[in-house]
Amino acid sequence: MKHRISAAALVVRDSRILLVRCQKPGRYDFREPPGGVVEDNEELAAAAEREVLEEAGIRYCRNLRACLTDQLLSSEGGR
Repeated sequence: MKHRISAAALVVRDSRILLVRCQKPGRYDFREPPGGVVEDNEELAAAAEREVLEEAGIRYCRNLRACLTDQLLSSEGGR
């Protein structure tokens, strides 16, 4: 199986947690914190900050802490 390193951010404002919707009709529909694959030579916190911007349009996060996950992918790809 292939694996990849990803970074995510838990964004909290007014005691609420930001989640983004991941959807592929007929296959899956769920919400998760913004995050994604760490690019070559990218710091984990920078990757998490970039993902928050890409997925939620939020440019500035204070006290950003990255969450490292190791995701296993099937040989067919997919989520």
